[in-house]
Amino acid sequence: LQLANYPGFATIAGPKKASFWVKQGVGAITNATLRLRWLDSSETLLQTDTIPLTSLSASWQQGAATFTAPANTASVFLEVTSNSGSLGNTLYLDDFVVGDDF
Repeated sequence: LQLANYPGFATIAGPKKASFWVKQGVGAITNATLRLRWLDSSETLLQTDTIPLTSLSASWQQGAATFTAPANTASVFLEVTSNSGSLGNTLYLDDFVVGDDF
């Protein structure tokens, strides 16, 4: 998967909400984690937060959480990871959202 968001989406420090949708495709991927890497203007990692989802199935599931982007945040880089499945397995991913949480 490539979200084509390097070095991340522009944002600022403060309260944020993040969410995404996922379901199994082909194979046996049973979990997925959205990793949010908060970066400063020099692309130095300030903080990493995660939204884990387990027990994936053929039905859509939403992962969502609130975070506080640290001081000096200039962007957020998104990655999806999994420690299950094997070569050729697939996931369906949709509706990645990172926004202010007021």
